[in-house]
Amino acid sequence: MTKIVLEKNNIPQTPYFFLRKGEDIKEKLKESNMSFPLFVKPVNAGSSIGASKALDINEFEKSVADAFLYDNKVLVEKNINCREIEVAVMGNNELRTAGPGEIISDAEFYDYDTKYISNENVGYKIPADITKEQTALIREYAKKAYKALECRSLSRVDFFIDRDSGEIYLNEINTLPGFTNISMYPKLFLSEGVEYKELIDLLLETSIEN
Repeated sequence: MTKIVLEKNNIPQTPYFFLRKGEDIKEKLKESNMSFPLFVKPVNAGSSIGASKALDINEFEKSVADAFLYDNKVLVEKNINCREIEVAVMGNNELRTAGPGEIISDAEFYDYDTKYISNENVGYKIPADITKEQTALIREYAKKAYKALECRSLSRVDFFIDRDSGEIYLNEINTLPGFTNISMYPKLFLSEGVEYKELIDLLLETSIEN
């Protein structure tokens, strides 16, 4: 549903299609005109659980089967040679943004293990080393998506910047972002001068306001 709402609001996102159990996955792949590599994700999941990267048709069929263990609907997205950029948004009617920051990781992609278990090789750069124009556009897209999806209190909005073309894509919006020792949401607001304790107070205030 998020994909549909973003599309309706002209917010750029990576090419995608959906699969449901019982559908002919080879036919759906052919109809999509998308080529490998592809990312396969169960729709009703988060933290990259059940997500995998497929390099060919055999890996694709296995990835789809694995994703169907978690949900009856699967999202397939085109692989983008990208940088991962994140923005923190807070508020209800009046919105406040922080960032963007960039995730730096040696992993094949930012999977569950990299996020929560073996995260020694994960770093970040705040602010992200991008142009002022890109920063302004990413913040604008983040607030536009937040409002279109009727988010409240807080969300972290994640983007891709295509290394080859420079195009910006909204990857996903996280309505309950992580607060681990490497999580970007509190770090982004810290870069704006908002200490952790103050951030928690502000989030409680926005929740009470809502």
